[in-house]
Amino acid sequence: TGTTRSTPESSALAPSHAPASSPPSERADFASVVGWPVVAVGAFGGALAQAIHRLKYDGRYEVGRSLGGLLAGACDGASAELSGVDRVVPVPLGRARLDERGYNQAALLAAPVARRLGARLDTGSLRRAIETDALAQQGLASRQASIAGAFVAGAALAARRVLLVDDVLTTGATSSACADAIARAGGRVVAVAVVARVERHSPARPPRPGAGEPDGR
Repeated sequence: TGTTRSTPESSALAPSHAPASSPPSERADFASVVGWPVVAVGAFGGALAQAIHRLKYDGRYEVGRSLGGLLAGACDGASAELSGVDRVVPVPLGRARLDERGYNQAALLAAPVARRLGARLDTGSLRRAIETDALAQQGLASRQASIAGAFVAGAALAARRVLLVDDVLTTGATSSACADAIARAGGRVVAVAVVARVERHSPARPPRPGAGEPDGR
């Protein structure tokens, strides 16, 4: 899987490659939820969760560059799953959330991934057409119902092999809704890349957004 350069970020947030390194049972479990290989820097928790919280809730957009670099490194270790990717697409924020935050954290993460893969970064062809309530306290079925039809993809993604990028994968409901929109436009999601994945053996009730907690994806 290559050598990880020792930096403050990499020592605290050493990358792992979910499709290549996780136990087969875990890979199968994630595949059954989202339908595609999942590339992740690591499991949600500790320093990784704290960094994501700073990026999303503390206005620390520069953290996105560090985390994006780690995610790009994780993608290096998953070349088989990402073969043929020609578009890297971040999960979009709704207009209200984007105005509040000032940036889309998924787009910051996706930029170094696209550079590493030599694929085009496309931040405009997938958009959130419907604002949704926070998903963190909802189960999988409720999340799927809440997010269904929330995204619209443009014709630029027709016939494209897409790597979808987000910060956290919890149930896969958001990724699935994005993939459905991309499929309606004629494209295909071939993998999902996230900074952190919430382990499937975690308690069924998702944590509330707060100090390093996911907001439900």
